[in-house]
Amino acid sequence: MRCEKFHYCPRHPKFTPVLNCTRHLECNDPVTSCLILAKECSDLAALNPEHRNAYKAVKQACHDVIIGLLDVCRNSADITLLMEEDSCARKYFHHSHLMRYPLLRLALEHNFKEFGGHRYCQQNVVQEWDRAVPWDGKGLLYKIAYYFVHTYSAPLHIMVYDVYRLCRQYDKTFPKVKENGSEAGTDQKTSLRDRIIDHVNSTTVFLDMPFNRFLVHLGWHLIYVFSMLSSIVSPLFASVVSESEIVYHGFLVIYPISSIIRDLATFAKIRSLRVFASFWRVLNLIGCLLVILAFVIRVAAFTPELCPAEESNCEVKDVLLLTSNALYGMAATSTTLSLLYWLQLHDRMGPLVINLRRVIFDVVTMAVIFAIIYFAFCAGITFLFYSTLQDTSASAATNHSSFTLMQDFFWALLDPGQPDFDEELGTVSLMGSVTFVVYEVIVAIVFLNLVIATMNTTIQKLEDKRELYWSFNKTRMMLDFFETTSVVPCPWNLLQAWLVVPAVILLVVKGPRSLQIFLGLPPGASTCSTRRVGDGDQHDFRVNSRRREYSHMIRSLIKRYEVSLALKPGIRLIGLSDPHRTNWKKAEKMNWRQKRT
Repeated sequence: MRCEKFHYCPRHPKFTPVLNCTRHLECNDPVTSCLILAKECSDLAALNPEHRNAYKAVKQACHDVIIGLLDVCRNSADITLLMEEDSCARKYFHHSHLMRYPLLRLALEHNFKEFGGHRYCQQNVVQEWDRAVPWDGKGLLYKIAYYFVHTYSAPLHIMVYDVYRLCRQYDKTFPKVKENGSEAGTDQKTSLRDRIIDHVNSTTVFLDMPFNRFLVHLGWHLIYVFSMLSSIVSPLFASVVSESEIVYHGFLVIYPISSIIRDLATFAKIRSLRVFASFWRVLNLIGCLLVILAFVIRVAAFTPELCPAEESNCEVKDVLLLTSNALYGMAATSTTLSLLYWLQLHDRMGPLVINLRRVIFDVVTMAVIFAIIYFAFCAGITFLFYSTLQDTSASAATNHSSFTLMQDFFWALLDPGQPDFDEELGTVSLMGSVTFVVYEVIVAIVFLNLVIATMNTTIQKLEDKRELYWSFNKTRMMLDFFETTSVVPCPWNLLQAWLVVPAVILLVVKGPRSLQIFLGLPPGASTCSTRRVGDGDQHDFRVNSRRREYSHMIRSLIKRYEVSLALKPGIRLIGLSDPHRTNWKKAEKMNWRQKRT
């Protein structure tokens, strides 16, 4: 953390909250302080396993304070204002000001399940998820028709959304301003430009609603999966493939490319690679890379340099085509498995998918242990038979080769049985049989039961808090469709490259400052020692008004939380100490002085 002498102000893009600060209200926000402290405890627990329980206790205490403040909220406006707070999110995300609920997104990425699955957060997210969407209460035929019509009309919806988005960004870049610096009122907007902007700002288009974005993304993902499966079972994958049929695979590879570009845009907003590399994103990325690699190999099989046209039978071409088909098969498996991601929203299948994902992690962990045991016994049995097989017959050497023995040891995990060692080897065969018996006891009895017990523990842990885990993952999935990077589905996000044209024109005509506002990037600023609140940005009055509203709300929540704690027997108020109150008052006084000057 930076020292107090060089501390960026909250409006600076590089601002990060600093504990024990007497200058800014954002740094003394109890929610911000508890989230930062909880994250530091998680990092220290990973670095110092011997003190993990102590760090977890401190982390849980910080989470209890945040949940206590959340419990005393009185209406949806308080919940919305709390989830929209982005001062803490700037420490962990790029462009957090573009997120719909930065604080909720931060809690989800930090695995704060009690906050993400809280009933108040769920209420606000669900209300905005399907607002003004004619879906609930409709018949099955209507839902099917609604789904197909809007899925195949996605290009039209994208064009409308891009036009409205340009108009909205134009209004943010060049707002009409009064002489006193505030925005103009409705009575002064009489020009055609102002009437158009008013209409655009007051109109909600199809892709403005998160539920509609979800339907369109799901529809085109299903189209891609069915196209992949149909291409595998079609004659296109026969042993003889013509060059004209590669065009079909060229269209098939467009979706993976657009998906990777979308993931890169998401990664640009997140500071942590560990947060970005979620299970479903990695699974989708593997499928996309396999499809692209298979297409490249298939194109290389028809290059004249590798296989001349005059040769009817080209071994290199056959090998490349077989490799491409194998990669397409693995990509189809990965892509089809990614359909499980969309089932997380279902109240019955969602918890099962969550259990499946966590059990897979357990299986991967136990596979590492099994690999060590497996190679240890394979090395021992191979060394045992190696010196003896030099003087035996060719058939015995083949039956007891290293590769054959490794195969027998691997399949013994699923099918224990008697080893097939030649009796003519005598003592070596007996010692090999004893080694094989010890291996089967360890693997078939000890290891498999350990795997089953570990899986049962994981499933039982999730079943104890089934509703909380499902609500948490449901909120995380829903929130992905609140972001601007999830508006346009793949592969249509490639067509948004035309938006570079108005950005370049704006850069040439109005300069980088207007382009920065047009793209929604945070404005640059100096350190807080030289910059006062409200300097340098014509939209600062919005920020200051919101900061005052948020500060008033936090003070009210703190008072209510203290009252709720005082009513509980045997609890002493130590969460909000006197130094914290002093820093909060000093920060309020500093903020008031800066406004006066």
